[in-house]
Amino acid sequence: QRLWSLAGWGGAVQSEGFRAVERGQDGNKTVSSKEANIRQRPVACGGLFNFEDLSVLTVFVYKALTGERLTEVRLQPSDPVSRLQQATAQAAHVGLQRVSLLFGSRPLVDGLATLASVGLSDGAGVDAVVTVPGRLVLTSSADGTARLWRAEDGTCLQTIDGHEYLVTSACFSPDGSAVATASLDGLVKVWRLEDSSCTCILDGQDYQVLSASFSPDGCRIITAPLDETAKIWCARDGACLATLRGHRDVVLAARFAPDGQTAVTRSADGTSKIWSVSDGQCLQTLWCGGVEARLAIFSPDGVMLLTSGSHQTALLWRCEGPGSCFTLARTLSGHEAEVSCGAFSPCGGFMAIAAVNGAIKICPVGEATGQDEQVLHGHASRVTGLAFSPDAALMVSTASDGPPRLWSTKDGTCVCALEGHDGEVHSVTFSPDGSMVLTSSADGTARLWFAEDGSFVRALVATAAVCSQLASRRDWPLRKPPKTDRGLASAACPGCPLRSAHRPGCEALKSSAEP
Repeated sequence: QRLWSLAGWGGAVQSEGFRAVERGQDGNKTVSSKEANIRQRPVACGGLFNFEDLSVLTVFVYKALTGERLTEVRLQPSDPVSRLQQATAQAAHVGLQRVSLLFGSRPLVDGLATLASVGLSDGAGVDAVVTVPGRLVLTSSADGTARLWRAEDGTCLQTIDGHEYLVTSACFSPDGSAVATASLDGLVKVWRLEDSSCTCILDGQDYQVLSASFSPDGCRIITAPLDETAKIWCARDGACLATLRGHRDVVLAARFAPDGQTAVTRSADGTSKIWSVSDGQCLQTLWCGGVEARLAIFSPDGVMLLTSGSHQTALLWRCEGPGSCFTLARTLSGHEAEVSCGAFSPCGGFMAIAAVNGAIKICPVGEATGQDEQVLHGHASRVTGLAFSPDAALMVSTASDGPPRLWSTKDGTCVCALEGHDGEVHSVTFSPDGSMVLTSSADGTARLWFAEDGSFVRALVATAAVCSQLASRRDWPLRKPPKTDRGLASAACPGCPLRSAHRPGCEALKSSAEP
């Protein structure tokens, strides 16, 4: 038996190997009996205190459904909760957005909060809810439809036909039960997959909608119509909750932050703006440089923001905490041509930035020397899309000059080229478990490839052909274009939303969702 004093600690103390812990009648003591080889989950209000070293916390992460230990993580009390979430996602081999953490019955939703501030102490245990959806593929097309496919055999399970013109994007809700489609007919529609019914229509009286994506909790949708605004909607009833006004030129993309409390837009006026989701107020304006903002993406934990304009540098911004503004952390230079796209690794530890001359750089998010950077050579023209595998061991890129390429992030070597499409590849993404790569192309097909060696699995063949008739952003007419029988615009997996590739200047094929 051991008797511990809890004065000043504010919670019950329990270690792995202690069979029972209970508070004494005076509220300040606990009695614990120790039995070898018995694992007892840490109680919700506290955990094991390491009285010898309080500068490092060991947090045990368990699978919520089975109680099986998933991993243990050693962090500083001042580290943000997002670090714990990243380590959990790596251990589960899934993307960061597929992991939710619970401390007792309390969800840990604020990624910027410190471990100490949420009550985690040395030896504490948290539950991890890991969502791994089935292998379904969602594609959107220039024929005005979206289609749901079964990846195992390539069967088309549903055809969602409800738009008059090209569907620019389609994305799953976070729980995989619904789909949102955006179209050049000016409408965004939400569909229930169970019965293919349209549950609501988001009609902002817009001529063309470039993208639509769900908030992390699935309650809201953000859209980028072809004007100087973005809009936030209620995903349940289609009510417009806020119109984000302030840009002086067309908004090219809009997306929610990982915590769902803020959103970012990028515009042809050369700026990106941070917005409050609750009231639609502009919190901050970031100058990206050049004619237009070509890049504005959050890191998986929402702490960093990567932006770029139409020039040869990218800017990395950091938010120090809830309610704080983003400040410039690094200027990423060295490209010999204009930056075209970028991506964070799922763990948020490093990032990839590509240029219009085909060069791709991979570098750490933190301070780095030139020796820490990798430069990937293989494409000869504009790189249009980048995607990391869930474990960040692989990366796939698309370019306007030929087939996608699969890369090893360990040494920067090209594993293989994904040969097989007869047209330009418009989008690329990994399956949630990282075992497959999904591409969609101007040849009217989506294709699945084994990520391990790039070997071809199967083609998902649509009735449409190619979506290549959109001119550059500045040439798009502000009118409803005729419906066409041309093209797969995008493809995505549940829980692994699309990051579409696009033709130079053609932002309509680029989704606003996080990979």
